[in-house]
Amino acid sequence: ILDEPLLVALAAELVGKEDVADTQGLTNTLWAFATLSLQHEPLLSALSAAAVRRKDGTAQSLTTTVWSWWKLSFWDKTWPYLDDRVQAGALLDSMGYSYSIMMAEWEKVEVHERSLYSLMVKSPLLPLPVQLFALISRWGWCEAAGGPSMLATPSAAYRKLSSLLDHLESQVIRSRREGHGSHSSALGMLKAVEHFGAGVGQWLKVAGDSKADLVDAALRRLPTWPSDACVEMGTFVGYTAIRIAQWLQSPEAAGRAVSLEVDPVHAVLTRHNLSLAQLSMNSDVWVGQALDLIPRLAEDLGEEALSFVFMDHRGT
Repeated sequence: ILDEPLLVALAAELVGKEDVADTQGLTNTLWAFATLSLQHEPLLSALSAAAVRRKDGTAQSLTTTVWSWWKLSFWDKTWPYLDDRVQAGALLDSMGYSYSIMMAEWEKVEVHERSLYSLMVKSPLLPLPVQLFALISRWGWCEAAGGPSMLATPSAAYRKLSSLLDHLESQVIRSRREGHGSHSSALGMLKAVEHFGAGVGQWLKVAGDSKADLVDAALRRLPTWPSDACVEMGTFVGYTAIRIAQWLQSPEAAGRAVSLEVDPVHAVLTRHNLSLAQLSMNSDVWVGQALDLIPRLAEDLGEEALSFVFMDHRGT
């Protein structure tokens, strides 16, 4: 139960004391009020001004500030603040890029998207294998000079994804040489993901086997209209996104598919895999947390547009 009078009293007590807290404490306070959607203008303005003055923040505090301002609708503060901190040498972590790209996509400001992807591929906090570096550079429309940093070792998870990318692209090249159509391309992509995941040390958390049968059965029972949307929360490498998009292209279906993905690397990989499967025309991938993106679904698609929702994201 939210005791708003108590929170307002606490906020009033904190006004003028923002410089006493360290940067992490300051941004955590900003985050707490943003999470509660409590608009106490004097305190929030003071906290925001103090955050701008601070130059000792970590990637986490920078991420917390960016998300809090977005949640509080302080959009005008976000981009100048990010530009200033980046020019000062500050780094964003993976969640920082997720929130920032989410805002750029939501606002549909291409210049911010390009800038963020360009920073992401060169970030020492997000070391990428060369395959993913090249992919994100292309899909982010950014001119990334050279290659990924050799000073940091990519995570095992991203190394696995780069191997999957090589495997899928080789399968698509082979399929096209043999003259298979788009339907075969989609089926081939699904089988290629399953084949890769069956390898030793290559297990992938995708909704295959009985889960895939359940998704197919649910889709077949679904009457759809061109204005309808099928939403996937958590896409990983795009396995279920391909399955849903393929069904939407069948004669008995209509509408579009939207996948929500918090990891921007996974989002770009899914977009690429949908393109390889020749399914990009009726599919989209949005970067960000599902909870944050739900209002955008209503805003962009309409409040009653969702005909199917598959929740397979973290925590479900």
